[in-house]
Amino acid sequence: MHLPSHFPNLTPENHSEDSSPTKDYNCHAWAVGFTDRWFDHNNYWPDPVTRGEALRNYQRAYESIGFRVCGGWNVEEGFEKIAIYENNRRVTHTARLLNDGRWTSKMGKSEDITHTRDALDGPLYGRIVLIMRRKLLTP
Repeated sequence: MHLPSHFPNLTPENHSEDSSPTKDYNCHAWAVGFTDRWFDHNNYWPDPVTRGEALRNYQRAYESIGFRVCGGWNVEEGFEKIAIYENNRRVTHTARLLNDGRWTSKMGKSEDITHTRDALDGPLYGRIVLIMRRKLLTP
């Protein structure tokens, strides 16, 4: 995937490719630590959460595995954070905050990347509309 053509804000200075392409998992799975499944409303989905692309459905799915809505973009010791993107009232992407303040994303069936917060904003993913966090499982 030639990422910059799909993401006008993505530049060599604000992202790096971190893995080879794989079809084993998607962005929603990667953001919450799954590397063995596609986590979306058509594949793996927590019961009894309503399936669908609406933000409230994804919010409830993430809540079912321990995430809660929060207001801050910043790293917080003892927590992991995710950012949910929405475009045209449907969830398009989820990214995870790294300890250094950058974000990590799985790009569809392509590679994982590390990027700045706004690098993926644009016509394909839309923009970040919700930040959630959960306590780290290990200290």
